[in-house]
Formats: sequence, structure tokens, C-alpha cells
Amino acid sequence: MVKQNQAQEPVSAYFVKDTHLALFKAIEKYKNEEDVYVHFTDVLKLGVNPGKRHRDPHGIYFYPLSFLEKGFAKNQYATNDAYAYIVKIDKSDWGSTGFELQNMTGDEMIALVKRNGWYEQLKKELFDDNPDDWELDGSSIEDSVGSDGVGALLWNIGYKFVNGPESFTTWNKLLKGVTWLEDLGEGIINGDEPSQILVLDVKKIKVLEVVNNDANILTPTLKLMTELAKEYGGSKLKTSRSKDEYDENTVLVSTVMQNGMTLTIRVIAERRKSMPNYLYVKLLDTNGDVFAKLDLNMPRAGADPVYDQIKKEMTSFIDKAMKKTKKKAPQPTASASLVRASALLTSAIELLGKRS
Repeated sequence: MVKQNQAQEPVSAYFVKDTHLALFKAIEKYKNEEDVYVHFTDVLKLGVNPGKRHRDPHGIYFYPLSFLEKGFAKNQYATNDAYAYIVKIDKSDWGSTGFELQNMTGDEMIALVKRNGWYEQLKKELFDDNPDDWELDGSSIEDSVGSDGVGALLWNIGYKFVNGPESFTTWNKLLKGVTWLEDLGEGIINGDEPSQILVLDVKKIKVLEVVNNDANILTPTLKLMTELAKEYGGSKLKTSRSKDEYDENTVLVSTVMQNGMTLTIRVIAERRKSMPNYLYVKLLDTNGDVFAKLDLNMPRAGADPVYDQIKKEMTSFIDKAMKKTKKKAPQPTASASLVRASALLTSAIELLGKRS
């Protein structure tokens, strides 16, 4: 796992690790093992989603642990789901029925295509003018794709045959007998998720651990409030638990600042599935009335805005509120009794002056 380094490590890394403590603890446990991957889901079950909305093959998709370590600060698909299945995938059939797309050979693709009955359609796709005049072999496939690689050709042509305007087959038929396909980091399967493995045979999966992936929003919030209290001369933090208007369990964190105003942040203590997490921020005046408030959208796992950006927004919010209080501060005025005393004194002086 990436270690915190005060000189170089961005604050956002702290936020990501501390909002998903259980997941990163598990990553640390298994990171030195080979062929360990993570699948995210909102259902406590590992299987193929029958209601998938994408056009890719029906299967179970996993991220490699190393990719999550390095790329979790990006907004990766499903990484904020409730559960993380950490599994070991049997890849002993590499090169026969399981393939790394970047390392797939022309001979391997030809064997797959012929076995599953789409050799003629492939020839027509590659040699549209006179497909009957050509025969495909591994070398010709490799020469035709160049640096793009055979695996990219397999995926892209398969996608066209299944989803294109002249589609004639399904992924299940095209990839019959294939147990797994892995993208090693080039985004062949999905450009937004460059490293992942698609498993088509569940017998290849061994579950190592199921992690509750609920975001722990409270930990970084306490850190944020501690830093703000120190910066603005606040008192020690106070925390209290209660229910909000939506019957959510919440935690209220507060500190009294040097100017007497109270800064409060209310956070949802449990994961809210239907809505993003928010920080509900309020500044209370010395009478306990709300002087200013701010709702901050907490990021999904690692997405922007991250910890340092949230702190920047909070600091700006407090500074603006403090400037506003200074502008509204009443100017010192003489009390009514002092004004009356001053008037009586003036009258007495005038009266003495007349007598003299």
C-alpha cells in the first residue's frame, strides 16, 4: 500500500485510505500474492449480473489489487459499492482457454475463432473484397494488427459482431470455452478501467475474503475538524450521535472558535445507498443561532473533490463568514444614561457661566 509521506504524499491519499479502511487493510494483507483481484457489488453475492446494462460479455469483472493501489484515487466503476469480494483466480490454463489480451498470439486467436465457428465472418471482415482468396493464419493476423495487438482485434471485432448494425451472434457463442480474459492496463475492455479481468467460468474463482466497503466518512472528518480548530483557535472537539430528519444515524462534531462562534459538522454515520454522503456544515453565533451554512458533497471513493479540496472549501467558508461578522459588528455607542449625564453636565456648565 502507498505509505503516507508528509513531504510528497498528497493529502487525498489519506482521505481515500481512511474512508475505506477495511478494503485497504485487506489489500495490504494480500498484495504480495499472485492472481488476487477485487470485485465490487451492492449485493452480498458473487455472480453474473443478469440485468447488466453494458454491451460487454456476461461475466464477472475484477480489478487487480495493484491497480487499486495505484489508481483508486480515480473514480473507478463500482468502487463505492457496499461489498468487496477479494478472490484468487486460477489462471493455470493461460494460453489455452484463458488469455491475457496483450499477449494473445495469432495462432491462439485463429484456434478460438475456428473452434467457435466465426472464421469465415472474420475473413470477410478483414478481407472484404475477396475473402475467399485468402486464408488466415497466426502470422497474418499478427502482421495485420501491428502494435495494437491480437487481443485488441479479438475484442473489437467481437464487439462489432455482437453489437454492430449487422450483428449476427452473441458474446457467449463467440467466446465459448474461454474461461477468462485479462486486460493488463491498456483499456481494451474499457478505456476508463484499463486494468481488469473478465472471468467467464466461476469455477476459476476462489473467494478469499468479503469486505464491508462502507465509506468511513467520520475518520477524515475528525481529522479535518482537528486541523480547523487548531487553525482558528478552537476548543477541543465534541461529538454527539443522533438521528436526522431522514432517520439516518448521524454524528455531530463541533468546536468553539476563538471568536466565540461554534463550527459544527454533521456527518451520516452509516452509508446511504440512495444518496451521496454529505458534510452538513454550520457556523453558529454566540446565541446559538445559525449564522452561515454549507453543504459539501463528499466524494465517492477517491473521486474529486478530495480531502485537500474539501479543507480548502471549508477554510474559504469560515474566512468569508468571519469577514462578514466584522462588517456587521456594531460600532461602540454611548449608553443612554451616559448621554443624559453628558447633557446635564453641559447644561450645568452653561448655567454657571451665566451666573458668573
